[in-house]
Amino acid sequence: MVKSVMKNNTPIRHHYIPQFILRNFSVNKDNRVLYYNKKHRMFLTKGTENVFMSENLYQDYINNPDNPVQIEENLSRIENEAARIIRRMVSDSEIELSLAEEDCLSIFLALMSFRSKRAWEFFSNIENESSRVMYSYYQEDEDFEDLWKRNLGEIVKCNTLDELFENKKIDEPIRLFMKRDTIGLTGMYFMVVEKRGDEDFLIGDCYPVVVEGMITEEFGLPLYQIFPISPNRCLLLVSDGIENARIAVTGFDKKFFRKSTLDIRSKALKIHIKNIYENDVKKFNQMIYKHSNEGVIFQNRDSLKNYI
Repeated sequence: MVKSVMKNNTPIRHHYIPQFILRNFSVNKDNRVLYYNKKHRMFLTKGTENVFMSENLYQDYINNPDNPVQIEENLSRIENEAARIIRRMVSDSEIELSLAEEDCLSIFLALMSFRSKRAWEFFSNIENESSRVMYSYYQEDEDFEDLWKRNLGEIVKCNTLDELFENKKIDEPIRLFMKRDTIGLTGMYFMVVEKRGDEDFLIGDCYPVVVEGMITEEFGLPLYQIFPISPNRCLLLVSDGIENARIAVTGFDKKFFRKSTLDIRSKALKIHIKNIYENDVKKFNQMIYKHSNEGVIFQNRDSLKNYI
């Protein structure tokens, strides 16, 4: 059966940042992007099919021998649902989400960390002894790449946060990671920032960029996560209580962050759009460039030189 699957033109380019987001950064109708390779310090023009992907990243013969691309297929389903939401976030002046869409977007964004090439690299070569001991409780043969794919395969079957949190086939540490990245410790909310001026948002292979710090002297957690969705807009996932954190940690005063609000009558979640100017766009871009390992997609070569 595996041989027949492989003969049916199995896709081998597995994108850890979906192409529907990358296409928003394209510079022509052929979905070409301007790409800077950090390792080789090279400026390139590439198709979105060749950026932020790894061959056979999600292929799983152990847990899905009859269909080793099952994870990729389920990811595609989630991406199709998220794409409809993010398309509105890219263009609409007023953004509302149903509660079902809120769940869908929360799961999609949390997956962006766990499905990443960095996550695969971590689980494929866990060097920290305490981490190896902890994960070996859930994977006795210490094939931690299998642990990663096995859990990823279960996560992508979930349609709601309740399904995700109650799925006992997902190992406890992974469920805790997903709770951290969807509802946090104090609650989380969506926010969209839109650029004003000539400076465009970058997008890099670290997706999201996570800003961590202390809310109070005793209480620290990820403060907000940055998801560039177009050259003009970034989606933020923000922790409740961020207004108590120091400006030196967040980079912004407490008035910058605005909670999404729930309309009780329509049961629609209203997402606030915050206009920001070049200096603040540069703050985001500096973090995006710094945390990227492989490279970044940009719009203007002269502007990119500010970060190289």
